[in-house]
Amino acid sequence: MKKNEPLLLGAHMSTAGGLCTAIQRGTSIGCTAIQIFTTNNRQWKFKQLNTHQIEQFKFEVSQSNIHTIVSHASYLINLGSPHSLTEEKSIKALTAELERCALLDIPYVVLHPGSRLSLSETSCIKKIARNLDKVFKSVSLQPMILLEIMAGQGSSIGYSFEHLAHIRSASNYANRIGFCLDTCHAFAAGYNFTTQKTYDAFFTELESVIGISNVKT
Repeated sequence: MKKNEPLLLGAHMSTAGGLCTAIQRGTSIGCTAIQIFTTNNRQWKFKQLNTHQIEQFKFEVSQSNIHTIVSHASYLINLGSPHSLTEEKSIKALTAELERCALLDIPYVVLHPGSRLSLSETSCIKKIARNLDKVFKSVSLQPMILLEIMAGQGSSIGYSFEHLAHIRSASNYANRIGFCLDTCHAFAAGYNFTTQKTYDAFFTELESVIGISNVKT
């Protein structure tokens, strides 16, 4: 951490009662960073934000000690789905998420890369990158998407640093893709950092494959 930069400590905050309540809840427990869902994370339907909601959210942020806000994209999104309807809905939902976050000045959107189902890992990774490009083409400004490392359950993609790196390198918008390091997921996926030796090896591998500077949260 650089000198004079705040120590970022926080948690995922509920938005029940309105988006701005997440700021209030975070402030009440001393957070300097929070993660939120900007809409129901288990429904495809979403409502457009109105001017009052946007202005109220920004005001609450300006009055708080919260320095970083991260959105987590819907759990339903699967940019690597072999099913065209799910793929189409996922592109639409992620595009809308980026648009909402741009309006709210939220710089990062955490995303589960996807699930290959009947596809090969290689085919799924290419599909995810291709669909990310479609989203970025529709939303020309920030925020940045942070691909989250996964635990490796089922047919999920993103359980290795190599998966994440391949998605980013296959995209035409690599500068708009970063990474989210969920240590619980990483440990479940087989990364060991329980001793000083394995901890050092873990971060050496992280740096060589995806780059620590690309890990944003």
